[in-house]
Amino acid sequence: MPEFLRRFFFGGERLEFRGPGSVEDAKRMIWRQLEASKADKSNLSGIVWADSVHLSWQHRHVWNDFRPVFHGHLRSEEGEVFLAGRISAPRSCQLVMLIILTTLLVVAVLFASPLFVPLASLGMALLFVLMIGFCRGGASEDEQKIIQSIQEIFEKDLTATRTRGS
Repeated sequence: MPEFLRRFFFGGERLEFRGPGSVEDAKRMIWRQLEASKADKSNLSGIVWADSVHLSWQHRHVWNDFRPVFHGHLRSEEGEVFLAGRISAPRSCQLVMLIILTTLLVVAVLFASPLFVPLASLGMALLFVLMIGFCRGGASEDEQKIIQSIQEIFEKDLTATRTRGS
């Protein structure tokens, strides 16, 4: 399986961020960062609920359904908060592409007698794979921007919050 497809469906390497404080402190700082970045041309966007965090890099006036998204979970241990997860495609996009690619491959296998049908199905599957690669390639810098934004929250903002409250 090509690397870009593996990262699209299963995510990249596992990332972990940690800082002083609680899960509530981390959620508050992530929400503050999301609100503050709305005025920028390009910004961190996402959602946080319970202990689940989903963050992506959004470019104003550009929509990419294949954009990288950090899917992570918050947990607290001994006065520190941890955010661990992976960057992959949005879950809904993964599901739709999995259904499309599976359907095309099943059609290619079931209707193998006239040669045109399997070739057309495999050709369309290849086009979908190329589309994933093209869209992911165009957003390659976004992964680093997501990681950098999370690091800033955990290194600068969370530390500043905890030292003021101490």
